[in-house]
Amino acid sequence: MSSEIQKTALILSAIELARLGEELETSRRELQQLVEKGVAYESAEMKAALFKCQSLTLRWSTLEAAYLEKAKELEQKDSGQFFN
Repeated sequence: MSSEIQKTALILSAIELARLGEELETSRRELQQLVEKGVAYESAEMKAALFKCQSLTLRWSTLEAAYLEKAKELEQKDSGQFFN
């Protein structure tokens, strides 16, 4: 894959990470609000919110690891001249 295509793929991955990060933060806030409202931990609503938060966290971790690997590979390929 050409260096320019790899840079574009890396930028798109960063955009996806930002989007997913916003979604994860929203999910965390929703979960916190349920806790603050005193919703029972064993309720369906709480379990669904927790599952969503955990799923997004896993997606974030996976995407972040892939992004960092791509960035490292590109940096090595370009000898440290990432955006030149």
